[in-house]
Amino acid sequence: MEQLGMILAVLIAFTALLLLLAQGRERKIRDSGLDEIDARYFRRRETRRVFGLGLMLLLSWALWTGSRTPVRIKGIGNPGFVRIWFGVILLLLCLLGTALFDWVETFIYARRQHRSLTAQRLELIRRYWSRHTRRGKRPDDNGSHP
Repeated sequence: MEQLGMILAVLIAFTALLLLLAQGRERKIRDSGLDEIDARYFRRRETRRVFGLGLMLLLSWALWTGSRTPVRIKGIGNPGFVRIWFGVILLLLCLLGTALFDWVETFIYARRQHRSLTAQRLELIRRYWSRHTRRGKRPDDNGSHP
C-alpha cells in the first residue's frame, strides 16, 4: 500500500507540473490586445489555476508522507497518521471547491461573451436593414411584384 500511495503522489505532482507548463504556454499565446474585462477574467482564472496547482502539489506531498506514516506506533493509534489523512481530505475538498469556483466563473464569462456577440450580430442586422429600407427596397425583394 505504501508503494501505491507513493506512485499516486508522483503522478499527481507530474500532472501538476504539466498543467503548470500548459498554463505558461497558454499565457504566451494569448492575445495581448484584450479589453479590461477579458484581461481581468484571464488574470483571475490564472490565479485560481495556479492556486489549484499548488493544492495539487501539497496533496502530492501529503499522499507521499501519509503513505509512509504507520497507522500504529507500539500498538497505539498514531495521531500523526490521522492528521495527515485529515489534511488529505481537506486538500481534496479545497481542490473540488476551487474547480467548482473556476467552473462557475467560466460559465459566467461565457454567458457574458455570448450576450455580447448576440448584441453585435443584432446591431449588424439592424444596420443592414436600415441601409436597404432607406432605398425603399427590402433586402429580400428581387424587384418582381405579382
